[in-house]
Amino acid sequence: WMGKNLYWADTGTNRIEVARLDGQFRQVLVWRDLDNPRSLALDPTKGYIYWTEWGGKPRIVRAFMDGTNCMTLVDKVGRANDLTIDYADQRLYWTDLDTNMIESSNMLGQERMVIADDLPYPFGLTQYSDYIYWTDWNLHSIERADKTSGRNRTLIQGHLDFVMDILVFHSSRQDGLNDCVHSNGQCGQLCLAIPGGHRCGCASHYTLDPSSRNCSQICHQPDDPR
Repeated sequence: WMGKNLYWADTGTNRIEVARLDGQFRQVLVWRDLDNPRSLALDPTKGYIYWTEWGGKPRIVRAFMDGTNCMTLVDKVGRANDLTIDYADQRLYWTDLDTNMIESSNMLGQERMVIADDLPYPFGLTQYSDYIYWTDWNLHSIERADKTSGRNRTLIQGHLDFVMDILVFHSSRQDGLNDCVHSNGQCGQLCLAIPGGHRCGCASHYTLDPSSRNCSQICHQPDDPR
């Protein structure tokens, strides 16, 4: 919401991509060593993107929002389906389809804890205030519980079908600033937040000119999807 960019994971192509909200300037950010990416979560104030992978070695990964500096945070995990960030307390939460748990860690994958471990089939997940909210495909429901203990579980909605995802929209979850808020960071195409600043980016088949702000078209390299 700060840089007015749209990020997505494509399981079919094993890529994480970005574009402007109107679809312009599409760029491949991550494609090497990516194995069945699933869920994305962004922390634009800090300049990080987080995602889960379902491949041969499931994991939770962090990178700069320009796709560089990838780092595995959690490697002992099942199929982590949905991933969300508690911005206030700086923690990650995820649902695991293999263990039927909701777990949490700090933003480095440490201080890991189980929030709920008796769930039939937790799928979508989000966080707001003191609670986590999730969908359950077996119970066909949306439920809520305390985000630190998993207690005080409450049925929010039942008699649903297979709800794929759940989100909370509130100003408290869209707080903060980064370099891309003003004038697109002086970038001609994409402004990509990174820790402590930003980097200008270009659509596929374009490259930054010497100003490091504007983009020029280049010849496509067959082994490089960018």
